[in-house]
Amino acid sequence: VHRHCDNHLSNAMATLLAGGLFASRALFKYNRKNFMFDKKLKQEREFQEQDMRLAQFGLYREDVRDLVELTLGKMDLYLVSSALLIDRTTVMITKANEALPPGSPGWAVALNAMSLASGVLYLLICLWLAMYASISAQSYGTRLLTQFVRLPIASQGQVGREIGRA
Repeated sequence: VHRHCDNHLSNAMATLLAGGLFASRALFKYNRKNFMFDKKLKQEREFQEQDMRLAQFGLYREDVRDLVELTLGKMDLYLVSSALLIDRTTVMITKANEALPPGSPGWAVALNAMSLASGVLYLLICLWLAMYASISAQSYGTRLLTQFVRLPIASQGQVGREIGRA
C-alpha cells in the first residue's frame, strides 16, 4: 500500500510539474508576444516623433527664409527708389538755374542748392543703409539656419535604442 501511494504521489507530482512547465511556457509566449507588440508600437511612435520634429524644424527654417526674403524685397525697393531719386535730384542740381525764375535773390538760390544737396546726402545714406540691411539680413538668415535652426537628426544612440530586440 505504501508503494502504491508513492506511485500515485510521484505521478501526481510529474503531472503537476508538466502542467507547471506548460503554463510557464504559455505565459512566457504570451508575455513575449505582448513585449514584441509594445516594442513595435514604441518604435513607430519614436519614428513618428522624429518625423514631426523634422517637419516642425522645416517650418521654422521656412519662416526664417520668408523673413529674410521679406527684408531683402523691401530693401531692394528702397535701393531702386533711392537711386532714382538721386538721379532726379542730380538733374535738378545741374539745372538749378532753370528751376528758379531769372533774377531770383541769392538766398533763394542758396536755399534751393542746400535743400537739393541735403536731399542727395539723405538719399545716399538711405542707399547705404538699405545695402547694409540687405547684407545683414542675408548673413543673419544664414547664421540662423546654420547654427540655431538646424534639423534635429537622430543620433546613433537614439536609433540604436529604438531597434526592436527580443
